[in-house]
Amino acid sequence: MAERFVVGSEVQHFEGISILSGIQRVVREAHVGLSDRLRSRGIDLVPLHTQLHRDRSAAFRELPYRAADPVLQQSRKTLLDVDLCLLLDLNREADFPTMLRHSRAVGVPMIALVHDIIPLLEVDRYSSMDRLQFRLYLQQLLLLADDIVVTSEKVKSDLERLNWKIRGTIQVLRLGSTFKPRPANSESTNRMSVLYVSTLRKYKGHAELLQAFDLLRASDIDIDLTFIGQLSEPEHDLADAIRSHPDFGGRLRWIESANDVLLTTIAGECTIGAFPSEEEGFGLFLEEGLALGLKMVVNDLPVFRERAQDNVTYFSRSPEALAEALMTAHANAWKTPDVPVRTMSDFHDDLAELIMRRIPTHMSP
Repeated sequence: MAERFVVGSEVQHFEGISILSGIQRVVREAHVGLSDRLRSRGIDLVPLHTQLHRDRSAAFRELPYRAADPVLQQSRKTLLDVDLCLLLDLNREADFPTMLRHSRAVGVPMIALVHDIIPLLEVDRYSSMDRLQFRLYLQQLLLLADDIVVTSEKVKSDLERLNWKIRGTIQVLRLGSTFKPRPANSESTNRMSVLYVSTLRKYKGHAELLQAFDLLRASDIDIDLTFIGQLSEPEHDLADAIRSHPDFGGRLRWIESANDVLLTTIAGECTIGAFPSEEEGFGLFLEEGLALGLKMVVNDLPVFRERAQDNVTYFSRSPEALAEALMTAHANAWKTPDVPVRTMSDFHDDLAELIMRRIPTHMSP
């Protein structure tokens, strides 16, 4: 029987985390997509643990979305069991010294995904300890990885401007929508129905979107607003502002947890997707909103300019500019895109090909 190549995805942090952000969604979707693509080529994708003194967390079994992950359903493996290491999550607790020694001694390739370097760019939003921990994590990752995968030219540029020693090659592999593209809601309505899908954090712009909503309501605009996303631990003031709003429960909704079926159902009732975040490494909701037939109103960030589409309206960040951009998008008709919306399947294909290039010739299927 031919020797099988084994790819280990480091999952220790992913298995135990209680709140799944966009990063963890990417990890889970990558596991699903890669498992199929690699298995068909005779390659196994398995869960890797580098902190062997820690017991395996059972938290991943409590959330159906994560429990269905085909990688997590398997028995955990160690560095000695795998031929290539994949680091997809933001795991500051991974055993980087051991991985580095093992990689240098045995020649095991390391592929790491850097989602963004926001803690180093937006210093006012993070404590000095958080910034230090992220810096140490990123420095170790860049010293370890043979391939550093980033999801936008913006993140590649940010990394290069650090002027740090980067051992591997930076590869830009853009993410994409997990939803199949569908046409816009054709039901004729004068109401502006706005959707924002994101973890609630201050830099994500929920407060500014809420202010824009108030400005439009004060101008007698027929509008409703739906937030979908879990609360990040320190953001209780933002949660209180939403829950105490006079329109909460009516024109203003907040759904903390929504599966794909509920999310797509809600999106089908909306006409506009808003993305007022101050900083993003990629910003998955741009692609997802477009795929779901929403006209997107996004902050004028370089990472969003990389993916300009007919149905995207940009604004310079302020509640007033956001309100005006929402009105502009509402007045404009949906246009059939000239360029197809990128899908997560495209990202999986690109990542699988990158992995294949790291397989030694004698072990290739």
